[in-house]
Amino acid sequence: MNRKIIEHKRRWEINRPDPIRVSTLVHELGVSPSVAAVYLSRGIDSTSKFEEFSNGSQVLYDPYLLPDMYAAVDRIVQAYKERETILIHGDADCDGICSSVLVNYFLQCLIGCEPFCHVPNRLDEGFGLSVASVERAKLSGVSLIITTDCGTEAYHAADRAQQLGTDLIITDHHEVKDRGIPNCVACINPKRNTSLYPFRDLAGVGVAYKFLEALAERFADASAYEVLQANGLPLLVLGTIADCVPLLGENRSLVMEGLKDLDDNGMLWELKKAARVKTIDTETVGYTFAPMINSCCRLGCPEWALRLLLETDPKMERVYAHRLKELNDERKAVQLELEEQVFHSLPDDASHHKFLLASGENWHPGLIGLAANRLVSEYGKPSFVVGADCPNDSMARGSCRSVPGTNILEALESCDDLLTKFGGHAGAAGFQLPNANVERLEQRLFNYFDGIDYDDLGDNPLRIDAEMPLDQITMRVYEQIEKLSPFGHGNERPVLATNNLVVANAATFGKDSRHLRLVFTDPNRAKCTPAVFWNAGDQIGHLAPGSTVAVAHSLIVDNYRAKPTLMMNILDVRPASKQDGGI
Repeated sequence: MNRKIIEHKRRWEINRPDPIRVSTLVHELGVSPSVAAVYLSRGIDSTSKFEEFSNGSQVLYDPYLLPDMYAAVDRIVQAYKERETILIHGDADCDGICSSVLVNYFLQCLIGCEPFCHVPNRLDEGFGLSVASVERAKLSGVSLIITTDCGTEAYHAADRAQQLGTDLIITDHHEVKDRGIPNCVACINPKRNTSLYPFRDLAGVGVAYKFLEALAERFADASAYEVLQANGLPLLVLGTIADCVPLLGENRSLVMEGLKDLDDNGMLWELKKAARVKTIDTETVGYTFAPMINSCCRLGCPEWALRLLLETDPKMERVYAHRLKELNDERKAVQLELEEQVFHSLPDDASHHKFLLASGENWHPGLIGLAANRLVSEYGKPSFVVGADCPNDSMARGSCRSVPGTNILEALESCDDLLTKFGGHAGAAGFQLPNANVERLEQRLFNYFDGIDYDDLGDNPLRIDAEMPLDQITMRVYEQIEKLSPFGHGNERPVLATNNLVVANAATFGKDSRHLRLVFTDPNRAKCTPAVFWNAGDQIGHLAPGSTVAVAHSLIVDNYRAKPTLMMNILDVRPASKQDGGI
């Protein structure tokens, strides 16, 4: 990609902890100073905290602390006794699909019912529970709707359900608006003001899991709880990681438990083979499985992911898994073309703006969120991408992503009179508006961001956990860093900075030579370390053999070779620092 950001230099914000604290941790844990600095950057300053974090202390809370849990469980008991017809309605993403499949599977096992399971086509139906879905459910004889990963903002749909005499149980984790919750039997959401639950950051599938924990307790069925752990935790891992909630607190405990047997879980076996991965960890889930499931949702085919996760026939699982792989490949091609158009639509002085807004015609509505995310990763600014299906379309759809400390929903709320609808999280949201309002939206956002003092907005710092010389990069050090896993949102893989690296070799690979493979050595040529630099093929001219550079990177292991190989995953490169004191 010919990126306008190519010459933009990110500031490296390097963690330099107190040498005394580093020395203490080196002595207590027997690690190198660099690894001790990494631990300190995560708040681990003693042996007890290291053991607590690395062992994943069981931070698990009583599900009945969640609001309306008693009412929800009582309503399921009633549905069980009266053999009612139930609809499970999820949201159109990986978290929503995993939540729906989890509740569907558990209700089948626990109370022997055969609920309907529906995930909307986001291109036609939008997100979440709609009036049309409620009306279709009524025609199908449904008397109880259970939402997963949605429903907190479904005011019109909830009112319609009440009119039709259909009860509604909401399980969700999205922010609650000032007007409160919709009309329903129960709204199980840890973000409600009335919630007593100690942990607010469960994913949608996490809320669904706690709901099922409470059901298992009410039915006093020990085998049901075992089934929930054996078959529910893999879905919880997949949905939690995909939704980018913090892998801390209860999320961390649940994901660590679910990862123990994930590699051998039959539910993901065909997906693993289709993706050609050898082992399953949080990064496999986040960068391979979740995009495959989300791609079919983005392209308007969520039923393929739903079928895969509901299927019990291995032959059909193989068919569905390969279909997801095909859809993901299609998504990648369309996304690449879209991102080219988005970047070329930006003004030349985009790097000086407090936010970015790109708009265009015929931009795929299911992929504009990924384009907004790419803008944030390149520029480090709140980014909005708006696309209309065709020049004469009266409505446009938008998606936006934010940076830490900036609530993107509040920005949209300042423009609510220009929008027909909007919703999402503080960091990511979607919206719809008339085409005629796009220019007014941009001007309103200019006014909004001008009124906020962000000293470092757009600085896009790269936060580095520790400096690490090349001679300290060993498999043992990698294993010590891995003690902090599972890595994900809120507990990202540590970033290291290594200075005075000499480029021994550089070559492009992949489609259109998009990526770089490198080999680094030290000035004395005493040690060589391989590296990969994704989406940086256009920088090969700046990394000629013999160049001396400083590199920001994470340590990874390449398991695709005959022998596992330690290598660097490059995040940023700059000329080597000549200062003795470090980078």
